[in-house]
Amino acid sequence: MQGVKPGINLPLHYQGEIIGVIGITGEPEHLIAYGELLKMSAEMIVEQANSLELVQWQNRQQEAFILQLIKGDHRDMTHLQSWATRLNIDLNTPRVVAVIQVQDDNAQTTANSLLKQVLNLLETPSRGNLIAMSSMTELVILKPAFLDGKQWSANLESQRIDQLLKRLPSEMSAKLNIALGHYFPQPTDIHRSYQTAKETLRFGMQMHPEQSKYLFEDYALLVM
Repeated sequence: MQGVKPGINLPLHYQGEIIGVIGITGEPEHLIAYGELLKMSAEMIVEQANSLELVQWQNRQQEAFILQLIKGDHRDMTHLQSWATRLNIDLNTPRVVAVIQVQDDNAQTTANSLLKQVLNLLETPSRGNLIAMSSMTELVILKPAFLDGKQWSANLESQRIDQLLKRLPSEMSAKLNIALGHYFPQPTDIHRSYQTAKETLRFGMQMHPEQSKYLFEDYALLVM
């Protein structure tokens, strides 16, 4: 055929289906080995991209699920339970809410970037935390409540927060305020824990702005 050059065409496969083709110009007998390597590399790139997209989708779904939980709209528990099952989340795990807020005079994008760095630290290792960004300046953490495996201990949680603050660079931790809410035994009351964390943060920052950590137990009467 006029204008056609010699070469090879290699189909790209993903999950048992042909999704594309790689065409290489040149003498076919010299291109087979090189073409197979190129085909393998292309298929790996496609697989990695799809895996990354799946992880991002799961993260978005988990974040939406957490935000639904702290809103307290639990009228359709069947749907909520089904959603949790798909995300491999046990709704019956005792949890307490902590709120991290950025106090920065800079643009919100800077605050958002700082929170993402904190989120990465909290996810490595995750220790069973469920984490979501509830705003450009606020991070919500649903923490397992029984750190010793038996009962709720605000002191143990306070120590865990101190460990987190020590992991952060000093210039970063200086811009963060962390509040720990009250533990409620019923899983459907997780929104109450969130509310107490928010109120603890509000009163703590008003009364002790020089501090960065606030516990519900220290402001219980005010919060209630």
